Amino acid sequence: MNHHPAPAPTPEVLHQERALHRRIRRALALALAGDHRTERAAKAIGVHHGRAGLVIAMLHWTLALCEHTPSGLHPVEVLLPNGPAAPGLPVTSEIAEWAADLIQARLDDDRAAFDALLEVPDGPAAVRDHVMGLLTLIAAAARPARRGRQEQPATDVLDVLTLADLGTAMEAITGTVHHPDLPPG
Repeated sequence: MNHHPAPAPTPEVLHQERALHRRIRRALALALAGDHRTERAAKAIGVHHGRAGLVIAMLHWTLALCEHTPSGLHPVEVLLPNGPAAPGLPVTSEIAEWAADLIQARLDDDRAAFDALLEVPDGPAAVRDHVMGLLTLIAAAARPARRGRQEQPATDVLDVLTLADLGTAMEAITGTVHHPDLPPG
């Protein structure tokens, strides 16, 4: 079987990948800061990059949580320390359970379960509520004070979101090829 190198991505594809990467990082940064503009930033991902962009964002936000879960703890325990009730957060227990299941499917590398969970939100309002619920829970779990650490910048969580990882996710979801040596931009 002959393996041919993938064609180089076009400048437009590279531009779209960079724009998506910036939007994903911005939405997470705003969520970590508890900024009221978080929902608008998350909505921009869907507006500019569609469903695939939202899926990629959720994959990266989940990765950020997993990468920064303290050793000895499971990411779902950090996400929902009190079970599906998320006191003090504007997230229903139904959405909290969905978010926990989505993260578990990602951790198990269970594409079928992950894809099935993506079909749960029905309609734009439900998609918005589920995406925002996941982002809200991840941001709350990743905040240093919630994790029992001294306060420090949220950049450690944002640093997980590399452009190379974004390209891999985009290729898997959309079939778009990403150039791995492209610097973040």
